[in-house]
Amino acid sequence: MNNPTNGGPPTHVETRNRAQLVTNWLLALVAVALIALVAVFVLRDDTPSASATTSTTAPASTEGSTPVDQTTTVPEDGTSTTVAGATTTIASSTTSALVEPTVPVPTPDELAAAAAVVDEWINALGTGDADTAWELIDSASQQAFGGRSLFDGAFSGLVEGFGAWASSADVLKYTNAVPFTDPATFLISWVGSVSQEGTTAMRAFAIPVTADSQGTVKVQPFVRSDLVQFVVPELSDPPAEFASITTFEFDIPTGAVPFVFVDGFYEENQEVVDQGDGTSRVYVTPDGALEVGASHVLGVLYVLPGISHAEAVPFTIGDGS
Repeated sequence: MNNPTNGGPPTHVETRNRAQLVTNWLLALVAVALIALVAVFVLRDDTPSASATTSTTAPASTEGSTPVDQTTTVPEDGTSTTVAGATTTIASSTTSALVEPTVPVPTPDELAAAAAVVDEWINALGTGDADTAWELIDSASQQAFGGRSLFDGAFSGLVEGFGAWASSADVLKYTNAVPFTDPATFLISWVGSVSQEGTTAMRAFAIPVTADSQGTVKVQPFVRSDLVQFVVPELSDPPAEFASITTFEFDIPTGAVPFVFVDGFYEENQEVVDQGDGTSRVYVTPDGALEVGASHVLGVLYVLPGISHAEAVPFTIGDGS
């Protein structure tokens, strides 16, 4: 047997113990590495970063208009649906964020251009200029009317209706930007004395104006649906006189989104109640007091897919209120 003290090599027993020692050290190192790796996974923060969820506040609105919230749902196919009165939700397969969009504020020039195109259209009808009247109508209304030949066939009725406003001398005109529309949409409301169908009375109308991506504005009078059923103020001839109005009420098709303007101011305090018969009652609480003895106009625009329906109703607040 070999003896270490005699200078011979260590026995196989000692060699086997050294190899075991090295192996134990290697296993220990591997174990430490595994523990560290597990700790990384366990302690990693899987919560979304601040950039994945943002919340911003829409700035204040245009002149004569205040903004409202909206709901815009963006599915994976890129289409969108816009509804007033909620919070914007942007959803995709990877992120979900709540955002209140910025309301684009039209410039005074844009508001003036929207008002001017209605003046021009009314004057064209008043003078019997069918060519100009047709060219000032946007493509959606041209298609809704059925083409130029049908427009020409109905032109005399338009002259007697809208065209009669060209000779009215006491018209009050209101121009409003409709919130959350891109390209911009405006609602123009007129109220005044006008002679139509053999009678002169205080009447009103409202008409949408659309702007394309280049800023060209045109009227959109014929992309319409069911008439607004006015309850308060009621549609009457002569206009109704009230001691006061605390809540406006009217009915529109269920599913339509209403935008309500009173004397050039957007009214956002509204409630929409489904009545179960295909219509919804809209209750609107005006923000401010209405001037006694003055002529007022309630302008209503409601939208559905492919529809932009506008009407107006005049009313007064009596001196005895």
